[in-house]
Amino acid sequence: MSFLEEGPDISFDDMYNVWLEVARLEELASNQESIIDITRAGFKKVCLENNQFWPLGKPPSMEYLKQVVHYVGNTREDGEYLDNMERDLLKYKKELTEAKGALDVMHEKLRIFQTKSANARKALVME
Repeated sequence: MSFLEEGPDISFDDMYNVWLEVARLEELASNQESIIDITRAGFKKVCLENNQFWPLGKPPSMEYLKQVVHYVGNTREDGEYLDNMERDLLKYKKELTEAKGALDVMHEKLRIFQTKSANARKALVME
């Protein structure tokens, strides 16, 4: 028998647990984005204040800060740190998308079963 005849094999506890996982992953992704933004701002501030990082011995332009420092920081270590932070953010977003997809599938199974059940009851009434 299919779930259309027996009902979906989904408990509300399962749905709640997936919803909790979605909330946890949304929080992780949001926090990671904030950390990355704060880190980038810090790298830009250091670049502006420390002439060691000035290209051609002059303070950097805003365009340089936006196009270079924003993505790679001031040193190789800064760039590696940002890469790792971005990689973690992408991992959280991927897991979040998967968890939201699982929750959507659970909801859709319930909706399909509800429609099937309503149609079956309607058919019984019409007989």
